Amino acid sequence: MKSAPRDLSLNDETDYGLCFACGPRNPSGLHLTFHRDGRKIVTSLDTRSAHQGFPDYLHGGVITSLLDE
Repeated sequence: MKSAPRDLSLNDETDYGLCFACGPRNPSGLHLTFHRDGRKIVTSLDTRSAHQGFPDYLHGGVITSLLDE
């Protein structure tokens, strides 16, 4: 697999910004930001009660969105 250029942005810097997972302007979104850690790309998520399916369980759609990103 070919590696991406080091100067390629990992975060949404467009005028759109409404992606559910990484859009900084989506009020209902996850607001993920990414950074490089050696050869890995890393993000973290602070979950809210709005992200749960059953009480105290992260919704599978949110988990899938994390994997998709």
